[in-house]
Amino acid sequence: MTDKFHNVIFSVFEYGDFETLTMVAKKLNEELVLNGKAGFDNNAISISDYYNPEIGCHLPEKFTCWKSALYPDKIFFISNFEDGWHTLCRVFQKKLKCPWAMFEMSDPKSRCSMNMFFYSKEPGTERTVMSYYDDTHWVFYDNGEPIEIEDLNYYKARFKRDRINKDIVIEYMRRLGIKFYDIDKDITDCLNFIRTQW
Repeated sequence: MTDKFHNVIFSVFEYGDFETLTMVAKKLNEELVLNGKAGFDNNAISISDYYNPEIGCHLPEKFTCWKSALYPDKIFFISNFEDGWHTLCRVFQKKLKCPWAMFEMSDPKSRCSMNMFFYSKEPGTERTVMSYYDDTHWVFYDNGEPIEIEDLNYYKARFKRDRINKDIVIEYMRRLGIKFYDIDKDITDCLNFIRTQW
């Protein structure tokens, strides 16, 4: 994993059973696959293919789930959706009944700069902290009860862009036991989805 991106967003499920996640993913998309509009494979992937996701609806729609030997109790998820395919991740969490985290990081000079930390221990309980550039100014937003890994002093920074930035997001990952630059190393399982027709 490198940091040569304008934007990247991905999720982590605290769940170790890749076979069950695969079954859930295929069941959710069964009709699309049967109609020849989408498919799955287990080919090796490059996470950088998902850097800088496009804005809005577009084809192909893609996501990849994978496991690393470094993180046997976690499954990673990345898509080419600007919002990280938040709605699909929410469905996965509901089906798998596990904690779910989402991380977003951006180059502060990118057109749609956003840094975000999201955590949900269970469906219905959510914590979101983000800063983003809104055309002319920076906005800071947080919602939900802070969790133990957060440093609330960061959110007192004078400049809103500094209250949560790339370095803080990476720090929160580390506090959850995840090293950002290792997440695509020693991959043991992989599932790719691609939809090519509406």
